Amino acid sequence: MSTYINTNTTAYQASLALDANTNAESTDIERLSTGLTINSAADNPAGLVTVEDQSAQLAGLGQATSNTNTAINLTQTAEGALNQTQTLLVSIRALAVAASQTATSNTTELAADQAQITSAIQSINNISATTAFNGVNLLSGAATAAATITPGSATLAASAAGAAANTSILSQGTWSSSTSAASLTVTAATNSSIASTGNTGLTASSGFAGSITINGTVYQVGSNAVGGTSVGLSQLNNDIAASGYQASISGTTFTLTSTTAGALTPTVTATNLAFGAAPSGNLGAALTTTLAATGSATVGAAAAANVAGLGASISSSVSGNNTIFNFSNGLQIETATPTASATLGTITSVAGTSTNGQNLEFQIGANEGQTVSLAIQSTAANQLGTGAANYTNAAGQTVTPSTQNVAAINVTTFQGAQDAIAVVDQALNQVSTIRANLGAFQTNVLQSNATSLGVATTNLQAAQATTEDTDVASQVVDYTKNQILVSAATSALTYATQQPQSVLKLLQ
Repeated sequence: MSTYINTNTTAYQASLALDANTNAESTDIERLSTGLTINSAADNPAGLVTVEDQSAQLAGLGQATSNTNTAINLTQTAEGALNQTQTLLVSIRALAVAASQTATSNTTELAADQAQITSAIQSINNISATTAFNGVNLLSGAATAAATITPGSATLAASAAGAAANTSILSQGTWSSSTSAASLTVTAATNSSIASTGNTGLTASSGFAGSITINGTVYQVGSNAVGGTSVGLSQLNNDIAASGYQASISGTTFTLTSTTAGALTPTVTATNLAFGAAPSGNLGAALTTTLAATGSATVGAAAAANVAGLGASISSSVSGNNTIFNFSNGLQIETATPTASATLGTITSVAGTSTNGQNLEFQIGANEGQTVSLAIQSTAANQLGTGAANYTNAAGQTVTPSTQNVAAINVTTFQGAQDAIAVVDQALNQVSTIRANLGAFQTNVLQSNATSLGVATTNLQAAQATTEDTDVASQVVDYTKNQILVSAATSALTYATQQPQSVLKLLQ
């Protein structure tokens, strides 16, 4: 082995080992003090990329959890307000039921009932207008992209003598959002009739027996009727009086005529309605006929463009001695005994408004596209109760409610009180449906999502810990080893630096 003075290779080797051991010991101390195995990109470049991606996901999951909990609070705010709206609707319904008992209610009591209902309607509108979460209105229609249509107003301008006194608007209907005015003319005949001809031997004194169906109701006639006989036309008319039609005979023609002016489209079917003893006859097949409408709606060219569907369909219902004309846009006109083919009046509209809000959008995940949407329709009084179902009155007649929505409720008349019950029932169904949708959204979407986010966060934290966190036990073992190596390398370097001194002994 060669011996040198200028070059001490052994010392260099010992110094390099000491540096390496010292660096390893420093790394151990850093990892133990920070609890992290990756303290710089040099520690684990690929692992650093993974850890940073996981950190971004964890931050997103944390915010998504916060978003979900905030969304739950929003739905609870809306649901609580809707609960109060339902309470007010139940109160209105009770007042309408009370007002319907006109036999024991005077005008003062009815006015008091209406005043209380008006106050409740104002409260419903206030709830709709002011219920908000962090400045976002929830029940005004702003929380849905669907159009919220507020009906326009309509006025009646009489164009025939006596028409103003005999005609009135019961419901404005829903007019389009056009700014142009529209007009229409309604005419009505005095009555409606249906005839059967060619019945040889038919006279006013003929006997009648069997049954006849008028507008869906079966009337037992003559000897089949309770307390009735089979003698004469007058008995027949007594048997069918509740139908609103009366029979007459002219020659061989048997005619049923409405007792209410302006009635439209009755359906009359004779079922085994036999007459006379000799000669005998039967009106069954001949009366299976439907009247053509004797009322009509004529809409001008400009109006047709501005009033959606107004002339598309028309029907009628009977209210006392009056007839109510129902148009497809919700417009309802009531007339009292118009003369044949009289012009009842011209309806001029002031266009309603149509507004679009924005569906509520919620970011409930850590990544783009992980959103859900919620729409809450307006619960203003003029948006509730629309489309109330027809009901059957005590006389067996089908009645179409003339009250268009909750805002239009007026219980100072018997008909208005009856309509109010139907309208409020519809409004309660609407609010219940909104509440049910909110509850399903909260339970099935938001709360389940919060649970899923919690599971995802836990698993991702565990995965990140595997890559980034220090295994303290193994790191202490490594530190102890490196500490010993540093001490050994230090001692070895000391011995190595003394090795060239042995050359001096050769020179002595």
